Amino acid sequence: MRRFGGVGAATAVGLGAGFLADLAFGDPVRWHPVAGFGRMAAALERRIYADEKGRGAAFEGALVGGVVGAGLLTSFLVRDRPLARALVTASTTWAVLGGRSLVREATAIADALDEDDVAAARANGALALGAAYGFSADPLEDADAVVADSRDLGSALQRLLDMRPGASV
Repeated sequence: MRRFGGVGAATAVGLGAGFLADLAFGDPVRWHPVAGFGRMAAALERRIYADEKGRGAAFEGALVGGVVGAGLLTSFLVRDRPLARALVTASTTWAVLGGRSLVREATAIADALDEDDVAAARANGALALGAAYGFSADPLEDADAVVADSRDLGSALQRLLDMRPGASV
């Protein structure tokens, strides 16, 4: 399988360039695609979601199918154009990676904990998780108790996910 110079190389270059762009520029300030996806998902949820399997499956299928479809279409459109593939991969990677922002938030949490300011650390953590996973700050006030009561990380994470607004328990 010859990949050097083809799709594999263009994708690798795009991933590297997107990672470097994230380090240099951080998240997009306006029109962040993850935030846009969240707004679109919330709007779709208000229209079609209900606590029943069929409608829940339709909701998830529309969201996942839309993302997969957009990815497949884009991949098809740039299949024979390595430069275009590298640019699309770089811009997508930069837009969704969020590494610089997560490092900033984690540093703020660590600094607050170093100063024994648990309230500030908790607030920073709620903002970071809220931005990444759609949590509201209120359910996270008890997150430390959830983790302390849990014997393993998996059940603690599941309990936190179950606390999200709109999560079915």
